[in-house]
Amino acid sequence: MYTCEAAPASDENAHILADSAIGYLQDSLEYYPQSPYTHLLLGRAYCILGEPRKAIQPYLTYILLRPNNPLGHMELGFAYEALSNKPSTEGVRPRPIHEWKMAGMTAKDFSRIGDQMVEEGNYEKALVWYKRAEQMGMNVDGSVGYTNYLNYERAGDQPRARDALQQIILEDKGWSSAPFKFLAWYRWGKLLFEEKNYPEAEAALLKAIALYPGKSDLKPSLSEAYRFLGSAKWGEGQLDQATEYLRQAVEINQDNTWGHILYGQVLYMYDAQKVEQTHQEFIKAINLQPDQPEIWLNLIDFWKWAGETEMATLYCQQAEMRWAGNSVVMEKCGQ
Repeated sequence: MYTCEAAPASDENAHILADSAIGYLQDSLEYYPQSPYTHLLLGRAYCILGEPRKAIQPYLTYILLRPNNPLGHMELGFAYEALSNKPSTEGVRPRPIHEWKMAGMTAKDFSRIGDQMVEEGNYEKALVWYKRAEQMGMNVDGSVGYTNYLNYERAGDQPRARDALQQIILEDKGWSSAPFKFLAWYRWGKLLFEEKNYPEAEAALLKAIALYPGKSDLKPSLSEAYRFLGSAKWGEGQLDQATEYLRQAVEINQDNTWGHILYGQVLYMYDAQKVEQTHQEFIKAINLQPDQPEIWLNLIDFWKWAGETEMATLYCQQAEMRWAGNSVVMEKCGQ
């Protein structure tokens, strides 16, 4: 995006090319010292070499020649930032924030870039942009904590992921993105459900549902929040509430396979006369993922547990036709 914002080039050929470019650019300035673009390119070449100090004067000259172009202030701001990260600035007082403000940038602008980096899965880069937003006066503690949680989770470090998520839920402040806050509360509720802490899971999931920001791409997560909420109520034996929450789960997202399965099961447990309704929900689940034998096995087990022999036999016949070579299915239906 901006040359000094990126890490210096590590490739030897890139260094050779940048050195060569600097020579040509300096020669060009001997003939035409008032060329704004040449000064801009010279500053960028120095940044490629990891020499932000040398980039400062070309950028300052570009700003003098093009005072109304924010690009110069942005580039200079990142040069100052790169310089401030070095052990010694040798008398130069880096002031990146001043330059970014001169370019018309705000803390919110930087936090939005951080949000975008999170959505792209570039968590380390997101934290850098959030730090800039903080330096400009914005509290982004929640977004930083959520990014750390995602980073730990991706690394498979579940204890640290849980601690990070719990901390941001306890503090619940400094959110740059309403979707991230919604997702954090949803994931916390899901985690508590998996730990069988149903009362606290319900509170967290209801909080997540209340925070739903209305984005269509988050509907699957909203549906899952209702699914886990319904499952928690089922775990507590409150089948009437479980039925309603699971109904909402599949109403919000008709592609929620396990939502249909659980809704069908709870419907039957709440009223054993609803065999046909349960069957219809199971069919919807099967049609969504027809190539998953685990789903068939789950449904066959349910019908056997419920004592619905005819339905168990029907499902076994269909499963055996579809999964003739699957020994687990054959064994299950042969019992």
